[in-house]
Amino acid sequence: MDLLNELLQTATDPRLRHVAIVHIPIGLATIAPIAAIGLVTFERHRATLRWVLLITYSAVAVTSLLAARAGEQTIPRFGTLTGDARQALVDHASLGEWVWVLAGIAAVASAGAFLRHGAAARAARWAVLGLSLACAGLVGLTGHLGGTFVHVHLPKAADTEHQRLRVEVQSAKTVSDQRERHFFERVEPVLAKSCVWCHTSTDGDPAGGLDLTSREGLLKGGQGGPVVVHGKPEESVLYLSVARTHPVLKMPKRGAKLPDEQIEAIAQWIRDGCVWTADPNR
Repeated sequence: MDLLNELLQTATDPRLRHVAIVHIPIGLATIAPIAAIGLVTFERHRATLRWVLLITYSAVAVTSLLAARAGEQTIPRFGTLTGDARQALVDHASLGEWVWVLAGIAAVASAGAFLRHGAAARAARWAVLGLSLACAGLVGLTGHLGGTFVHVHLPKAADTEHQRLRVEVQSAKTVSDQRERHFFERVEPVLAKSCVWCHTSTDGDPAGGLDLTSREGLLKGGQGGPVVVHGKPEESVLYLSVARTHPVLKMPKRGAKLPDEQIEAIAQWIRDGCVWTADPNR
């Protein structure tokens, strides 16, 4: 069952399909020059060698074409690459397109070796030899670029992406830590001193149905609905009431208006998404 699953995955994943197919033209193109040398050098078994070369290069042309098409589907799956990695991948794909073309020409030349005319048949045999060597060299160079991409450029690109993600995560953690500290040091004391005296459910119903002893109570809101709009203090009842710009609500109800720096701290807290945490140093 595991083998069947692997085969199905190979058939459906372009990257695995490309790897599976590409070994066929590499192997065939590597050993074909031996048959081409025999075709030029020896009289015996030439008929057999002609058929071997015709079938071999037909197979190389077909399989290298299939590998190239699978490779085209693979390129977008690599995502963001460095400039060197992207260029190596493009060069590999470009040369791969020429493999099936050259193999197709070699197959035609192999068919030409069946000609009865001595000069034409001899020219075809030498053409097959030259094309076989060129095809083997092209396949080797294409495979080298592909291997360089996979084993050199791709790990470097992965390391670069990993470093970028680490920086982003660390940056996000730093921002989160700063927001938590802002709440604990500048907002929570204001809520504790000026708000939760009335807006708590500990001793019964909170004033206006609003409980400011927890983030859940804050987000639930009061009898008039939500009191904060994340990221928008100017649309949040909580901010408008403590800034005393709300048409009805002026908070705190018992006491003077909060200092400007405390009002701004609440505004910034709302802009940051109303982070609510305990002591960040614990």
